[in-house]
Order: sequence, then structure tokens, then C-alpha cells
Amino acid sequence: MLAVLGIFFAYLSSGTFIQRHVLPIIEERTNFEMEAKEIDFSLVAGKLVFKELTAHSGPSSLYSEELSIDVDIIECANQNFLIEEIKLKNCNAVLAFDTAGNLKTDPG
Repeated sequence: MLAVLGIFFAYLSSGTFIQRHVLPIIEERTNFEMEAKEIDFSLVAGKLVFKELTAHSGPSSLYSEELSIDVDIIECANQNFLIEEIKLKNCNAVLAFDTAGNLKTDPG
């Protein structure tokens, strides 16, 4: 039983799980298509790290050598995705806004 739990938590912490299950939620909520060379997740620390992240939507785009997101794991378990901190390392962003001040993206 302990081995099964270990395998389950290892899969939850894997980049494959994040790529298949978490990234589509982020893309849907932000209207940005995203691609990362590497994805790391620490279930214990509640830290999600995208390395060499490229994101784009309409005229807006972003590249970051590293994007790290700290989340509240308890809230995520309740499907309340509470982000505590976002850090960008060596980021290049081109963000286009409409006249009302809203970010221009492709419709989701």
C-alpha cells in the first residue's frame, strides 16, 4: 500500500501530470497557449516551475527563462486555485491592451 501511495505522489509531482492535467487549466483560464521545455512540481512545497516558458495569445506573448508559481496545496485540493506568489526570471513580455485597458488575447 505504501509503495502504491509513493508511486501516486511521484506521478502527481511529475512534469507529465502537470503537462496533461494542470497546463490545460492554466491555458483555459488565461487564454494563452503555453509551452515549456521542462516542468517541475513539488507537491510538498506547493511550487510549480516552468523552465523556458513560451506563452502567446493574439498580439500578446511572453518568454521567461523560468516562471515559478507558489500555490496553496490545501486550497488546490478543494479546487480553489489560490496563487500565493508568481516569479519570473529573465522575462520578455509583449502585452497588448485595448482602449478599455483589457489585455488583448485570442478568445478562449
